[in-house]
Amino acid sequence: MCGEPIPLSCYKMKKVRYVDKALLSAGSIIYCDLLRGLFKHSGVYVGDGKVVELVPGGVIRLVSIDDFSKIGRCRTGGYIFVACFGGTPISSDVFANRAYGYLGNKNGYNIFNENCHIFTANCITGIADNKAYCLSVLGKYIKNIMNYKSDIDWLIHHNGSQIII
Repeated sequence: MCGEPIPLSCYKMKKVRYVDKALLSAGSIIYCDLLRGLFKHSGVYVGDGKVVELVPGGVIRLVSIDDFSKIGRCRTGGYIFVACFGGTPISSDVFANRAYGYLGNKNGYNIFNENCHIFTANCITGIADNKAYCLSVLGKYIKNIMNYKSDIDWLIHHNGSQIII
């Protein structure tokens, strides 16, 4: 069950759009599926192909963007999604700097109230005690901090030349 990514055809059925990886910049918010989409894992892209993430055990670490979707028993190496508004990735140097500032820290970890989405929302808002316990609430935090009037989109990250809709 953990070994295979969700087929691209399933995402196409949902009318998902794509964003070129060249558009990612420091402070972009990303996520990948866990357990074939049953759960989500979020982190902060900090540039140079690196992501800061909180993992079970409470460790905040730096990984490559490729390893972000592959390391661990439940990550399938599937697609990485990027928070976007109007088709453009949302990013801020402030988000990236906060994420870097937490590297090496060991926090508590609880799947419900001290998880990767709460860590990512902390990097966005600067508020450690936030309620972004799931991806949909994290999206609302992004929308609010960026003062958007409509919801954000999560677009599939790719290399710009291999995916044809």
